[in-house]
Amino acid sequence: MSTKSSLKRARQIKDRKLRNKKVKKSFKTAIKKLELAIKEKKDKQELNSLLKKAVTLIDKAVSKRVLHRNTAARKKSLLHKKIKTLPSK
Repeated sequence: MSTKSSLKRARQIKDRKLRNKKVKKSFKTAIKKLELAIKEKKDKQELNSLLKKAVTLIDKAVSKRVLHRNTAARKKSLLHKKIKTLPSK
């Protein structure tokens, strides 16, 4: 038989898992959109707006403790690096 507290804990874990999943999915989707735009050789202005959106979502994930700050820093650094290495038009 489960105690009241263990049932409550299970509910909390379930809710947090869903919330974390939503946050992760949002920044991963933003990163994928940016990488797709890089492959399609979009203009710099569009790439910068997509980069800004991705970085914002990554930072939000850090503030909600879904991502560790060092992991976020690494992801942001790699995204900046990808855009910087593109040939300028």
